[in-house]
Amino acid sequence: MGRVNKTLAALALAAVMALSGCAQGAASPGSAAVVGGAVISEQDVSRTTDAVVRLLEESGLGEPVDHLRSVVVTWTVQAEIVHAVERHFGVSLTEADRAAAAQGQADIQLMLSDPLTRTMVMGPVDLFLLNSMVQAGQFPGDAAQLADFIQGVSVEVNPRYGAWLPQELSVSGMAGGVVGSLSDPLTKA
Repeated sequence: MGRVNKTLAALALAAVMALSGCAQGAASPGSAAVVGGAVISEQDVSRTTDAVVRLLEESGLGEPVDHLRSVVVTWTVQAEIVHAVERHFGVSLTEADRAAAAQGQADIQLMLSDPLTRTMVMGPVDLFLLNSMVQAGQFPGDAAQLADFIQGVSVEVNPRYGAWLPQELSVSGMAGGVVGSLSDPLTKA
């Protein structure tokens, strides 16, 4: 086989691997998403989803939404984006801040208290807290700087969840966009 044929064969193999989901990154079968280089694994999404279902069943707070895996991916991506914001702007969100933000939301309080669901639920809670900091003039930048930074964070989502919608900070596979509760009733087919 000539040198050109080997190169073409290698390129063809790489293209087939990428199209079949065998390449590295969010499209690989083991990754749900990649956020600024941080990988959110399918295994973590499964563990978190199972924990959410267990917590909601045990607590009687409701039934999980029918698009729960997409919610878990969205909120975990949001949490990774907030980590990037904290590093870039030098801000820290405290446990007291999170507890205050979750007041009156039993499902969110429950998820914050469980180690398997904590990181996921910190996504929307921490985004709320960042917005509150900006509104109160306590953020080391303005709303435009924060929005520009967030929009600039690289997010790749496994196609099984849809596409990442940076303006909405959610995956396109989520029915109704970002939801405020994990215990909305299931839709019956």
